[in-house]
Amino acid sequence: MALSDAMAAYDDCYEYFDRAIAAEKGIRILVADESAAYHLRLRINKARVLQREESRRIYPPTDPRYGKSENDRFRITMHPTAEGDGGYWVYIEPWAQTISEIEEL
Repeated sequence: MALSDAMAAYDDCYEYFDRAIAAEKGIRILVADESAAYHLRLRINKARVLQREESRRIYPPTDPRYGKSENDRFRITMHPTAEGDGGYWVYIEPWAQTISEIEEL
C-alpha cells in the first residue's frame, strides 16, 4: 500500500514531532509489533518528506529553510520491547543526543 501524499494524512506524525521537540531527549511510541513499527516509521519519515516539499514550494532557493523540515534534527528508530512480548518502540530522538564528544584535529 502506497503512502498518501496529503500532509493532512500525517497529523498524528506531526503531533509526535511536536512532542519530541518539547521533550529534551525525544519520545518513544509503543506499537503492537515489528510490522506496525515499520509502518509507523515509514509514515513519520514521509511526513518529513512532505514538509521538505512544502518548504520548496513556499521559500525561494536562497532561503535557508528551502527544502528542509524543522524535524530533520530527529532520527527515527525501532526497538523491540524489553519484555519480549512482540511489541516495539518507535523512537524519535535528536541526532545530537548520539554524539558523546567532539574534538578538534
